[in-house]
Amino acid sequence: FQANSVWYPVAMLASMAVGRPSVPLNTRDPGSRTNEIVAAARLSAILGDGNVRPDGLSQEVHWIDVTTSVTPQAQPTPQSCSVSVDAPAMVLYTSGSTGRPKGIVNSQRSLLWRVQQYVDACHINSDDVFLPLTGPATIAGCREVLAALLTGATLHLLEVEAVGLRAVRGRVKSEGVTITYLVPALLRALLADEPADAFRSLRVARIGGEKVSWTDIALLRKAVSKACLIQIGYSSTETTGAQWFLPRDWPEQGASVPVGWLLPGITFAIVDEEGRPVQPGKSGELLIRSRYV
Repeated sequence: FQANSVWYPVAMLASMAVGRPSVPLNTRDPGSRTNEIVAAARLSAILGDGNVRPDGLSQEVHWIDVTTSVTPQAQPTPQSCSVSVDAPAMVLYTSGSTGRPKGIVNSQRSLLWRVQQYVDACHINSDDVFLPLTGPATIAGCREVLAALLTGATLHLLEVEAVGLRAVRGRVKSEGVTITYLVPALLRALLADEPADAFRSLRVARIGGEKVSWTDIALLRKAVSKACLIQIGYSSTETTGAQWFLPRDWPEQGASVPVGWLLPGITFAIVDEEGRPVQPGKSGELLIRSRYV
């Protein structure tokens, strides 16, 4: 139960180190959703930042305040434990847009697979400066944090709702942010009246989470330098999907931007109610196959 602060990656990595699956909770979710997830996941303890125990949380769930649990005295080195990369590492709950929220189990292997694809595609390195503009309790937020930490990049975290759009623009400019992830709705709000040079330091702007329009691309290109790469990504909590870097000369067709090319290690199929492939241009059910699902 962590906001976008330093305690979130600390809690995430600590859970992985001791082989205990973690369930990120969004501090801005309604209490009813938080308690529903706590019950469904059968959580026995929650790592929180301060005395902010959610209303209605069962007294059987142990609350650990990480800010008061840290001691300045030297402690013995914890005994290391062997954890399989295929064991459950993190359970992320979906938004519930298609029904009740579902808990999706991710192993360390599947998380690292996402990170590796991201790092390889964008050549992420220790010179980069990250400012992910997404919630920590999402697969995108986990990917951004791990990509920065595992490459030695600089990671900045903030709560967009708490600090406001002006502060976000100021942080991007003052810290020389080179990589950011954002959804189109936030992109529109941020760039509505941005200073001319606020986003000039970006070398990669990754957009995903919802349909991307050509109007969004035009708005973004006015704000970034010509050298900035615009990466479109399509994925889900369950697995990665498609991505590409949008060429400047790509012809506009339709209202939305294509989601790109399928990533390695994954197979898609769109089928009808009888499980048969649908014809181009028709709607159907999306099936995904991958060893990382």
